Parts: sequence; C-alpha cells; structure tokens
Amino acid sequence: MPLLRINATPDGLGFHGAAQDHLLSPCLRSTAPIVIMVHGYKYDPARPSKCPHRRIFHGTAPGSWPAALGFCNDDPFDGLCIAFGWPARGGLGNAYRRARRMGPVLADLIRTLKTRMPNRPVHIIAHSLGTEMTLSCLPSLRAYDLDRMILLAGASYVSRAQQMLRFPAGQAADVLNIVARENDLFDHLFERLIPPDHPGDHALGCGLYGPNIATVELDCHASLQALERFGARIKASQIGVSHRSVYRCPGAMRFYARLMTHPRRCKPAHLHAALPTRPRARWSTLPSARWLTRRFALAAQIKNRMMA
Repeated sequence: MPLLRINATPDGLGFHGAAQDHLLSPCLRSTAPIVIMVHGYKYDPARPSKCPHRRIFHGTAPGSWPAALGFCNDDPFDGLCIAFGWPARGGLGNAYRRARRMGPVLADLIRTLKTRMPNRPVHIIAHSLGTEMTLSCLPSLRAYDLDRMILLAGASYVSRAQQMLRFPAGQAADVLNIVARENDLFDHLFERLIPPDHPGDHALGCGLYGPNIATVELDCHASLQALERFGARIKASQIGVSHRSVYRCPGAMRFYARLMTHPRRCKPAHLHAALPTRPRARWSTLPSARWLTRRFALAAQIKNRMMA
C-alpha cells in the first residue's frame, strides 16, 4: 500500500511535507481498502522529536505501524494507507478536548476519500486518544462512509462511545474494541483526570457492546485461543502494565491487518460467538497488594508527567 501522510490542523487538512496527490491518482482505479491510522497522546507532527510520521508511522522506525501491518509496499492495488497526524501534546485534558474538536477534520478526510473513490472501503485503526477523535468524526459522516473501526486501548468513555455510535455512520460500521488488563492503570488515570459526561461512567477498557461491536481482551488466554479460529497467532504480552501492548504484542498488528483487508471473514457477530461474554474485571490480574502499591506510585509519576 502507498503511504499518504496527512495532518489535522486548526485550518483543516494538510499534507505532511510535500503535496502527495500523485499517490492518489493510481488509487482511483482500485477497489482495495483504505486504512487510516490515528495515533494517540503525546505526538505532534509540528514537533520533529515528537512527530508520529518520524516515529510510529515511519516504515523503518522501531514499532512502525505500517511495517507491523504489512502495508509497506508501493502497489496501489493492494490498498492505500494514510498516516493521520494531529497535535496531541500538552496536558491530557487539553489534548482530549482537542481530539473532540478535530473529529470533523478527520470526517472531512473520509468524505473526500469516499467522494473520489466511492467503491473503496475505508477502515480506521486508532490508539488511545485517537479513539476519541475517531468517535467524534461519526456525526459528520453518512451511513457506510466508514466500514470498520479498530479502537486500541481507547481513551474514551462508554457512554460517549454509545452516543457517537448511534449516528448512522456508527450504526453501519463494524467496531472492534481492543482492550487489555495491562491497560488498567491508564484507564484508571484517564477516569481521574478527565471528568466523564455522566457520573459513574467508565473507560472503554470495561467493555463496549452492540450488534455491530465486539470487545476483544487481548491479554486473555481464552480470548487468544478463540482468535486462533480466525487465523490470529497472537502472543500475550508479559509486561504487566502497558498502554501500547495492544499494538506491540507479537501477532496483534497482523491480526488487525487481516481484519481490514478481509473484513467479511471476521464480523463482530462471529467474534461474539467465539469470545468470552465479558472482559475480566479491572485489576483482576494483579498478583499482590504490594504490586498494587508500586503501580499506584508509578501512576502518580505518570499523572505528574501528563499534567506537565
């Protein structure tokens, strides 16, 4: 897939670097999928040291998303991969509100793609606060503008997601909510730092459900066994606490690539029948109270960094 680099700015959409219209021309004749990658917190295309296009979206960088997904070739008939950057720096609260405000900019990109290439499915894979941006784009889209959303350790609330998914675009799209108990600490911090719209609400790590929605707990042995039926060979992370294991654990990104290049083979209804009914409870994998004490000390350090 050719890789197109686009940023969301206060003035709308813009190419990252030189104009890349030449990458789109051959793609107009293809019916292969379009995959939009949306990063999370702490990246900013305007800051070279924090630029996602130099780090997770660069084909040769360690942990590169395009490389891990297998989207590094230049054949337009294999599909089109779009690295979508946005300013996600600053305090977590400011970045969260910015993700909401810039959702319509992401929607502009999707509408432009569907206008120029109406027969091509459009999928999104988004991490952390990129999930909030993805959900926030749904009110500005039509039904079937978006085919599949893969939400990785989403920094968003369940009620907020349910509200956004009631719009026609959300009802028509398949939604894969990828969660992990390794992300519990970050969900806990998110709920402490970002007040929910509805008291008592919880982050997406607690699960999101619906006819077109499947929640997949990626560090659950029973879930990984079930996913093997769909050709996934995912090795559970052994880190214990991680906000990135949902895309870094071996085999995960290959599974997501399969979901986007062959979406009909793994529909949410198929996953409902195979996966555990609910993810395990938060903190259920903690080995001891002493471990918990150490992790909450770590949480305090992370909180101070987020507020900086």
